[in-house]
Amino acid sequence: MPTMYTNAVLLTQLQCFMDKNPDVDLHLHLLDSRVDLISEGFDAAVRIGKLDDSGLYVKKIGTTVIQACASPSYIQKRGMPKDFEDLSNHDCLRYNNLTSGAEWAAFKDGKEFRKRVHGRWTTNQGDINKRLALSGEGIAVLPDFIIGDAFETGALVPVLNDFLFYVSDIHIVYPQKRHMPASLRALIDHLAGA
Repeated sequence: MPTMYTNAVLLTQLQCFMDKNPDVDLHLHLLDSRVDLISEGFDAAVRIGKLDDSGLYVKKIGTTVIQACASPSYIQKRGMPKDFEDLSNHDCLRYNNLTSGAEWAAFKDGKEFRKRVHGRWTTNQGDINKRLALSGEGIAVLPDFIIGDAFETGALVPVLNDFLFYVSDIHIVYPQKRHMPASLRALIDHLAGA
């Protein structure tokens, strides 16, 4: 399961599931990169974003909105980008767990904009990019479950707010199993809100 999504959203849902199912043991493996479920022996995984055609069964469990943001101190120092091209003049906090980490894409008025971004920081952890953005190191593109609290307090502000970076579905994926354990089926249904 993705670390930040589990901390921000799933842990509460998992605790509720465990309270309702006292005979179930749950073994969580938190990792922000993808694993091969079959070869690594996992029963299921939570994946955010585009799914590869892997032959796995898929059930949608949520949606997240991705937003560009920066701290007020960064905006005061470097200015607010007015359009997508302005990102060339900014430090962008890149996320390398995505193949698109150095190229940002967004939509406005039905048109797609793409920009190869540059910056001094590249990480594989969304929470680190959030902390860097909070400390004024640059502009980050992060999901709402990571930055929602910082938006509410004003510690981070939206950047290029008239652009839709993207909306990403969140799925639980699992291999085909003829005799799926009832506990796994119950967990999948619980996370999907069934």
